[in-house]
Amino acid sequence: MNSSPQQPRAPRFDLNLPLSFKTEDGAELGHCVNVSSSGMLVVFDRPVELFTTGELVMQVGEYYVNIKARVARVLGGDHGLSFQIRSQADHLTVKILVEYAAFRMQPDPANQAIPQPSVAPDLSQLRVL
Repeated sequence: MNSSPQQPRAPRFDLNLPLSFKTEDGAELGHCVNVSSSGMLVVFDRPVELFTTGELVMQVGEYYVNIKARVARVLGGDHGLSFQIRSQADHLTVKILVEYAAFRMQPDPANQAIPQPSVAPDLSQLRVL
């Protein structure tokens, strides 16, 4: 029995985005399944080894963004990647990526009895390749 308290998982948001994962060995293609402030769940076209590090590249809205990541978990075809946040720019990129996913998950106010205000993330702050 492990007596150390576990930290709660960061909230995850569904996000279906095509991406590439650039590593020393080339680039792997895949798509994001969901994202949180700590990482994302990705399904790649081919298996990627555990602990592989690289750079995720994806289009978020009208911007292409990149963030360093490491494969932290592999279960079947699912790959859990942890973000490697090393700068304020990395932190901002992840923050906006999560806000983008959360915003996309908002129900359409036109389909609700009481409209819910939603503020779209400011994508212009994303780093561009």
